Amino acid sequence: MPVTLISFSANKINTTVQLNWQTATEINTSFYAIERSIDGNIYSEIAQVNAGGNSSSIKNYSYTDQQPLQGTNFYRLKMIDKDGKFTYSKVVAIKMDSKNIILQIFPNPATNILHIQVNGINENAILQIVDVTGRKIKQEKISLKGNTSFSVEITNLPKGTYNVWLKGTTINEKKKFVKE
Repeated sequence: MPVTLISFSANKINTTVQLNWQTATEINTSFYAIERSIDGNIYSEIAQVNAGGNSSSIKNYSYTDQQPLQGTNFYRLKMIDKDGKFTYSKVVAIKMDSKNIILQIFPNPATNILHIQVNGINENAILQIVDVTGRKIKQEKISLKGNTSFSVEITNLPKGTYNVWLKGTTINEKKKFVKE
């Protein structure tokens, strides 16, 4: 085996996941592909870290996942040689609480304008307003950049109870509001 992996771990740091690994030896190692999964079965590459190449001394590596998924995140390393051969590390898992991704709406109840704030997300998402029967009333694309605030016109909605649903690659949050 071209890499002798001593350890591989994941630690939650606020809203991010810090991955750390240590190798004892590396022979013709090209890079490490960091792969993530939400179900532990289907993995996607989220980053690459260059390897030391050839080393017989201990090397330390780290990568920070700035946008972990809500729920349990499974991580593994794909250790790739210069000739394209690879091996996988063990899988490590870490749970991210829904408190780390915050969707806030106000005022509630609302009459004409609904203000929405999303914290800690950088992606494009779809905002939907859905009535209590599940019927989509309104939909628009939203670009989220860290802490994002925006307003939605709801003057034409009939009085009643609705859900604001924000869906993206890493966010799937729903909040209930009342239109007066």
